Amino acid sequence: MKGFLWFLLGLGGATLFGLGLHALADAFNPNPCRYRTISALVMPLVLGPGGIFLATRSIRRQDGRVPLGIGVVVASLVVLYLGLRIIGELKVQGCAPATLKTSLLERAPVSLPSLAGR
Repeated sequence: MKGFLWFLLGLGGATLFGLGLHALADAFNPNPCRYRTISALVMPLVLGPGGIFLATRSIRRQDGRVPLGIGVVVASLVVLYLGLRIIGELKVQGCAPATLKTSLLERAPVSLPSLAGR
């Protein structure tokens, strides 16, 4: 039971930390189309490796806090999911740029040779 509580502490704490920093970024950046993708993806990219570090450090020290690091890793997946939803909302609002494939095809259309004759 003690490990489950450490897991919940890591999951809840890291999720609240990630969402709090995202809300703070929204407060300081009132423009809905600038730097939203960066703020949506930075927290999961920090929490994931940070949780792995906490878990491996706890294994080495044998202090029984491995579930804390695993909870942080799971929280990074939750924050990543929410960040991807935010990016999807930006695409609906028209803030997200076109995909690379679409923008390249619009710039320089290339005709590919037909392989039917081979």
